Order: sequence, then C-alpha cells, then structure tokens
Amino acid sequence: MANVNDSLRRWSQWVLAPARAKSVFRSTDVDETRLAIARVYAQHELDVVGPGQRLDAAFAAWDLGRVAVGYVRHGAEVIARPGKLGSYYGIVMRRSADCEEVALRIDRSALEAELSRTLGRDVDAPVVFDPAMRLTTCAGLNWKATLAFALNDIRNGTGSLDHPLVRSRVEQLLIDQLLLAQPHNFSEQLKTGYRPARPPAVRRAIDIIRARAAEPLTVPMLAELANVSVRGLQQGFRDHLGITPLEYMREVRLTRARDDLLAVGPGDGRSVTEIAYRWGFAHLARFAGYYKHRYGESPSETLRR
Repeated sequence: MANVNDSLRRWSQWVLAPARAKSVFRSTDVDETRLAIARVYAQHELDVVGPGQRLDAAFAAWDLGRVAVGYVRHGAEVIARPGKLGSYYGIVMRRSADCEEVALRIDRSALEAELSRTLGRDVDAPVVFDPAMRLTTCAGLNWKATLAFALNDIRNGTGSLDHPLVRSRVEQLLIDQLLLAQPHNFSEQLKTGYRPARPPAVRRAIDIIRARAAEPLTVPMLAELANVSVRGLQQGFRDHLGITPLEYMREVRLTRARDDLLAVGPGDGRSVTEIAYRWGFAHLARFAGYYKHRYGESPSETLRR
C-alpha cells in the first residue's frame, strides 16, 4: 500500500482520535482499494470504466459508534456493485472520476431501536428505504446540516465529537432525521402517528408465531389456527407488515437463534447446529446465509463472543 501523500494528509488531519480512525490510505490498486473499503462497509465489486483510466483512490473513515462516516475518492470513473449490507444501512453518492463522496454506515439495530422508540412499539418488519436520496426537502436539508456539523468537527479538530454526550446526540440525530427525510415503509406512521389496525387474523398469527416459533409451523397451519384462508393470511401480512408470513416467521426465529447463541457460555456445549435445528432451520448453509445478512456476522462468530 502506498504511503499517504500530501492530498491524503489533508484527510488524515480530520482524525481526532486514532481509535476512531478505521482506515486512512491511498492506492492505485483496484483490489487493494476494494478490500480496504469493504472492511468498513460491505463486500463489493469494483471496476474502472473506460480505456486509459487509472485508479488513484483515497479513502478515510471514522467510526463514531452506531454510525461510521467515510470519504472516498477513486480518481477515475468506476462501477461499484455492492454486495449484501449485513446488519447496517449504507448511504453513498455517485462515482464519477472527479467525485469525492461521503459514505455513511448506520447500524441496522440502532436505526430500528430509534424507530421503535419513536413509534412507541416494537418494529416487527424490516425497514425498507427508497433507494434514491431526497435531500432538497426541509427534512433532507436538516439531515445534511447535521452531517455537515459532524464532518466539520472532524475536519477542523474542534473536539466536540470527542465528548460522548455530543457524539451520541449527533448519531441519534443522523438516524432520526434520516427516518424523517428518506421515505420508507414506516414513513406514513411516523408522519401521522397512526398505526393501521391489524386484522384479528394477522394478530392471532403473529401471537402464534411468537409463542410457537420452535414448532414446525406452516402457512396452511397458521391460516387454520387463525381462522382465515391461506390467501387471506398472506395478503394481510403483506398489507400490514410488508412481508409474508414465512418471512416474519424467519425473522422471529433468527432473533431467537441469536439470543441463544449470545447466551452460550464456556462449557455450555451447545453448537450452532443444535441451535439452528431448535429454531426450525434444517438447512444449515441457508441458516448461515440468512443470519449473516441479518446481523453482519456468521452464527459461529456470534458463538465465539
């Protein structure tokens, strides 16, 4: 990896504390750049576009805790094909040759916790954002202003973000303002405070799934127990949760499996296989894939904590 040169030193001066700096580097190697960025964000493919183009990448990232902020410049026009984002949300800009982009990583669990707190209830479906950012609205401009404050503090070395209370508040503002500025499947409820009443059959099915998640439930069984047709149950889940009954069941089981994995102590003897089977995941490779997509780490990594 090449040494940091003068143009990158301008970025490296923004690092206020070494513990907060995830990576500061410059490179002309595509694979090296891809791997360095992936350590902070997500695995992805990176290709330089057009003949005669030469990568001249610079990258710096800082982890504030629940939110990570990074600057990326590729120095050439590139195409980046992101992989799965795991247990967080990512926000990036376009990648033209002369573009310096700001990239944010927001932990999924932190965002869902803030949404739950605001709604006053548990979030029982994944938060799905519109893919294109809307930054010209009042809410979007407020979010940009908070981000600008964080970036200016890092750049100027004023030290505000070194204080845990300030850092926590800025993180919370970035999350809360994003939930208000960027449309998603809970936006209407945030704006109006209205939570659509779920049909009794959907409520019964949810209660059954939560109470009997370890049992071999099927959608026809759920429909029968909830006294509704299979089609009616599936449509009710889509209308009120935005997911299918099977997807909801999988989310509940993944949560229970993670709780079990985190609870395993020294000498406990329980294995990933045993816990996966307990919660209805007979296909271990598929379980591992779902788990890593949801939590950003493999079941075995959780078990080793």
